[in-house]
Parts: sequence; structure tokens; C-alpha cells
Amino acid sequence: LNNDGCLDLVLTARDAAARILRNPCAAPRNWLKVEVPVLGARVRVGKQWRHVTTATGYASSYAGPLHFGLGTTGTI
Repeated sequence: LNNDGCLDLVLTARDAAARILRNPCAAPRNWLKVEVPVLGARVRVGKQWRHVTTATGYASSYAGPLHFGLGTTGTI
């Protein structure tokens, strides 16, 4: 939500208000966001794989960029 590299969550439930769970970064680390406009594409960064899809679980979706945590790695 705030582009600090630590993923935050927004949760919704029927008949309830949405909840925002912020994940504060204790120590800044490197991360990479990749925008891929092709559904079904697979992207690899180092040993991490991501699959571009809007279906992420029961009654949920994700349309944002792919997120790769790099830790202290400075180059990929």
C-alpha cells in the first residue's frame, strides 16, 4: 500500500468493514516490482517464480505488479 517493499494486506468479509493490515519494515531491504500485462506469464528472479494471474484464492483477486523480495541482494 505504501511502496516500502513490505507487503501490506487488505481484508474484506461479508457484512463487515474492510481491514487494513500494515506491515512496517524494521530494516529496509531491496525488492523489485514487475508489471507484466500478459495473463499466464511466468517470471523468474533468481530462484523465485511468480505466475501472472488474477485468481489467487477463493473469492479473491490480484491485479497488481509481481513482487520479489531481494533481501540484501543489490543486483539481479
